[in-house]
Amino acid sequence: MPGFDFVCPKSYPNKCDLYQGEVDRLLPPEGYQNGFLMYKFDQPDIYLKGVVQSFFNGGRNIKLLDASEQPGSGIKICKICSLVTASSFGIGVVSPENYNVFLEIGMMWGRESQYCLSPTRII
Repeated sequence: MPGFDFVCPKSYPNKCDLYQGEVDRLLPPEGYQNGFLMYKFDQPDIYLKGVVQSFFNGGRNIKLLDASEQPGSGIKICKICSLVTASSFGIGVVSPENYNVFLEIGMMWGRESQYCLSPTRII
C-alpha cells in the first residue's frame, strides 16, 4: 500500500493534506488488507454487492471499503482518492456503465495498487 505521502491531484503540486485521524480510520487493522468496492450508486446491483461483501468479510482478513458507507469531507475526489490510497486492491463493477467507476479504476491503476479486478480485465 503506497501510503498518504504523495502529490495531491486536487491541490497539485502540494502533498495530500488528509488529517491523521482520517488516515488512521482508513488504514486496516494489523494483519488485514483493504479492498475498495466500486459500483454505480444510483443503480446498484444489491445481490452482487451482497455476494462480494459476504465473500470478503467471511474471515479472509479483508476490510472491504465502500464509498457509499464512508463519511466524506465534502470534496468527492478527496474521498475517492483516500479510499483508493488506503486499499491494496479494488473491485470495479463496470456494468451498468458508469464514468465515476471508470475514474476510480483508473485511480487504482495510477496509484499502483497490487490488483484491480473488473469483469472485463484482471491485472
